[in-house]
Amino acid sequence: MSDPTNELCGITIDITPGYSNANIRKQCRTLLWENDEINSKFKRVLEGANIQYMTLLINRQFTPPSYLRVCTDASGYEDSDEGTRIEVFSLDFDFYGDAEMEEKVSDIVMDDSTGRAICKQLRTILVRYIAEILPDAKLKWQLEIAEYRQQ
Repeated sequence: MSDPTNELCGITIDITPGYSNANIRKQCRTLLWENDEINSKFKRVLEGANIQYMTLLINRQFTPPSYLRVCTDASGYEDSDEGTRIEVFSLDFDFYGDAEMEEKVSDIVMDDSTGRAICKQLRTILVRYIAEILPDAKLKWQLEIAEYRQQ
């Protein structure tokens, strides 16, 4: 019997926007933040399309014998880097399913090519999101895999 609540593995991608100037940063702030939390529309953009893409990446390499569930959660926080305030958005992917799939799904998720592919897709989504709302705002998005999790 399938157990869709069994966590198999996970990955976290950190996203840091790079602003060309203080005015662009101020304009983008309202698009990316609601008070001290991640903006709900931005959160949906990060989470929604990336679930589908990650599922597609896995299904290209492996046909799960039972139900595989991919969940995402996006959050944001402010940090400092050498005295400069930076914004960091984290996108967590968690994979759930039968224990028999753990090794295969973990291998795919932890493969560097999977991380690079999801970062490339995510960058495209981020550029499109900002371009639709603020066409003059050119941001440099820094994306990095912050953590792999195995059970």
